[in-house]
Amino acid sequence: MKRTEQILFFVFVILYLLPVLLHAFYPTLDGPSHLYNSGIIDQLLFYPSSAAHDFFMMNPSPEANWSGHFLLALFNLFLPAFLSEKLLLVIYIVGITYSFRYLIRTMSPANNIGSWLIFPFIYSFPFCIGFWNFCLAIPILFLTTAYFIRNENRLNIRHGLILALLFLLLYFSHLMVLLLAFLFLGMMIASNLFSSVTRTGLIRKIIFLIAAGFPAFILSVYFMVKNSGTHDRSVFLETSQLVNWILNINPIITINHEVEQAFTIPIRIAFVAMFMYIIYCRMKNKIFLKKGDVWFLACIFLTILYFVTPDELSSGGFVSIRILLFFFLTLILWFAIQPANKMVVIIFVGICVLPNLLFLRYHYQQASVLCEEVLEITSAADHIEKNSVVLPLNYSDNWLHSNLSDYIGATKQILMLDNYEAAKPHFPTCWKPGMIPYGVIGDFATSNHPCIDVPAYEKVTGKTIDYILKWYYRGDMKDSCSLDLNKFLDREYVSVYCSSGGKVLLFKKRQELH
Repeated sequence: MKRTEQILFFVFVILYLLPVLLHAFYPTLDGPSHLYNSGIIDQLLFYPSSAAHDFFMMNPSPEANWSGHFLLALFNLFLPAFLSEKLLLVIYIVGITYSFRYLIRTMSPANNIGSWLIFPFIYSFPFCIGFWNFCLAIPILFLTTAYFIRNENRLNIRHGLILALLFLLLYFSHLMVLLLAFLFLGMMIASNLFSSVTRTGLIRKIIFLIAAGFPAFILSVYFMVKNSGTHDRSVFLETSQLVNWILNINPIITINHEVEQAFTIPIRIAFVAMFMYIIYCRMKNKIFLKKGDVWFLACIFLTILYFVTPDELSSGGFVSIRILLFFFLTLILWFAIQPANKMVVIIFVGICVLPNLLFLRYHYQQASVLCEEVLEITSAADHIEKNSVVLPLNYSDNWLHSNLSDYIGATKQILMLDNYEAAKPHFPTCWKPGMIPYGVIGDFATSNHPCIDVPAYEKVTGKTIDYILKWYYRGDMKDSCSLDLNKFLDREYVSVYCSSGGKVLLFKKRQELH
């Protein structure tokens, strides 16, 4: 039976890999920018003749948002961009499933079935929006927690160094997840107050945790001080919206709320049933508090944090949905380690996981549509010369298309002027002083009817914009910005490519004007 369960778990992991493996690209909102900037990292480090040196530089500060970028940059050295992206996403999916399972087996070896509860949370909103560094931090957190639990009663220097390394990996992945790791491990140590651990042993664990976490903690303080003035104000969500997000399990709703909330209904039913069943068993057996209940207390703390923390603060956004995701992750962790009738657990898990296969099919279908569009926009790369400067103009109403043009710069050594990451303080690459295009060229990065001023940027920077790319432009657009742009293109550029689907229009600077 145990062997069969292991094989079935592996089969389900493969099933959840299919949307990634069976498409050339798995497009997300920010994913194209991450992939593009990983290529810029390689160009800055290893290709001195690249045009990237004229526009970008490496961020000199040790920011807390780098792990995915440097993994992609490493993969890019021996893989094409689409395979680098695929490998990173495979690492995440395999990592989150098996690290969660490893943590369950560490805390409750007999409860392997509970580890299946992680499957509905693989394709979460942070994953589908392209928060890859944040997502990579989740399996690192599970591994860090499991490692500490396995060694907390035999701590030594080697364990301390490994734990310090894990904390540093968490820092360079995502600061929020690192702080949650400190919280969870601190609560686990505090739970020893209700066990037979001696005062000396408890103090030793506290000192050990402080020492191992000190390097990452110092970096965290540096990050927060450095970015404390990034936002002038904090943005809070309405309480009613936050409550609805909990009831609808919004962390697993990704693209279309109206369509996708139906997929969460079986999970909601199963979660309520599991909670009531656990309470019933506790009352029947007169068990009111156990060491594993530290995860339920973590749920309560995260709930409070969820309602009092702004959705935007410092340099970070989408804070609420990330906290809520961890609320559900700690909740399923608590569910998974409860002693219960195995058949009852299988039924609850089945209600969560089996209907979720339909949701997985939905993700596959959505990825198919987006992948076709990526292939169409990247077809323009064959008609753009290496090291050229390209201004992409996005006329699409689809919010997932915001960064799609960066795939062009990821698949070929082409400089794309729409690179929001380099304008942010916490990514590995930065615009060089005077080279940032936002505001100088116009509103091309924020409007799907952009007003642009190419000569202004060329005058300020001394650089030529070699190509202008229109994405989803419609010929019937009669607004003043579109009409002025068309006159400018007729005068100074020549049309060199129109994609088979008509969604890509590429214009090249007339040679006599260079």
